[in-house]
Amino acid sequence: MAGRAQQQQDLKEITLEGFEPVTADLFAQGPRRSKANCTLWHRHISFNEKAFEMLNRCEKISISINWKRRCILITPAASNDRNGIAWVSGEKRVKPRRMACKELAGEIFEKWGLDADCRYVGPGTLVCAERKVMLLFDFTGAKSYRL
Repeated sequence: MAGRAQQQQDLKEITLEGFEPVTADLFAQGPRRSKANCTLWHRHISFNEKAFEMLNRCEKISISINWKRRCILITPAASNDRNGIAWVSGEKRVKPRRMACKELAGEIFEKWGLDADCRYVGPGTLVCAERKVMLLFDFTGAKSYRL
C-alpha cells in the first residue's frame, strides 16, 4: 500500500476541461453488433442480438427466402405458431441462437453458389409488408469469412 500512496503523490494534477466522454457505441461493436445481420454457414444459420431487438425480442420467427434476389426475410411468429422457429436460447439472458438447418443451409449454398468453406454475413434492414414489421437480409453483397 505504501507504494500506491507514493505513486499518488507523484501524479501530476490536471484539469478535465476540454475532455468529452466517449459513448460505448463508438467501440469495437462494428456492424456485427450495431446493425442487424444474419450469418450463414453450410449447416447453420444465426441472427445477431440487434436483429432480436429489432423484432421486439419475439420468441419465434418465420423465415422466407427469395432465391432470385438472394434475400432472407424473417417475421415475428406467435409463440403458439406450430411452424414458428424458436430462434432464442437462455433463461436469464435470452439471445438468438445458432440454429442447425443442414438441408436449408445446403440448399442456400447450392442455389446461391456459396463456398462451403466460408461463412457469410448479410446485413439486415427493417421493412414492412402487409402491415407487418420484418427484417430483410440481403446476401447479394454479403461479406464472406474463411472458416
